[in-house]
Amino acid sequence: MNIENLRFIAHRGLHIKNTDIVENSIPAFLLAVENNIAIELDVHLIKDENIVVVHDSNLKNVGNIDITVENMTLEEIKKIKLFGTENKIPTFFEVLKVIDGKVPLIIEIKNSGKCGKLEEKLYEMLKNYNGKYLIESFNPLSLLWFKKNANNVLRGQLSAKKIDSISSFLNFFLSKMVFNFLTKPDFIAYNISDLNEKMYKKYSKKGISVISWTLKNKEEYFNNKDICDSFIFDNYEELKNIIEGKNYEKEK
Repeated sequence: MNIENLRFIAHRGLHIKNTDIVENSIPAFLLAVENNIAIELDVHLIKDENIVVVHDSNLKNVGNIDITVENMTLEEIKKIKLFGTENKIPTFFEVLKVIDGKVPLIIEIKNSGKCGKLEEKLYEMLKNYNGKYLIESFNPLSLLWFKKNANNVLRGQLSAKKIDSISSFLNFFLSKMVFNFLTKPDFIAYNISDLNEKMYKKYSKKGISVISWTLKNKEEYFNNKDICDSFIFDNYEELKNIIEGKNYEKEK
């Protein structure tokens, strides 16, 4: 898959404010498919070794319960209502079934610990998936697993100048992406606030694509449209015309 063709990617699906179409839900994924927009989503391996699609490891924000998703079974997870709606946390299998190869997927692997089990189970499912996909992660060990075991899968290193969820020691190495010489990413996905022309040129010269996260308004688009290949975006209502190609010139 040509990464440069993925100009816009719906962050956690195409979710809409103040509706029941919430992030990382089946309705959000179906709406993205309906609008022919690529999808970014997040995967975790849970206690009974199912893979579920949800962003936070702790479900306090998305499900109003202070518990870690990795410590739950699927039966327990299916009792949770996403953001107070009737939507449930979907399994990765359910998501693949509804998307059915209609739009590309960017799969963020949420794995801060020992790598291998989640990556292996994920790849086993993707082997039989008739659709285009990429994988990405903040954890370079996840990328290294794919490099060694599934080098055919395009992989990306997620990063930013400051990553709040890790120690300052690890933050230094991951923000500088010093492990890229080992993992050989096909693209980097970098915080849009930290992008600059120098960085873009550096990676472009190496044949590494640059994806920015997370685009939220028109101003950010016009400030960054020439220094990244793709945007992972939120706030579809404001960006709709740009995404549909109706408003590529800056408004006067």
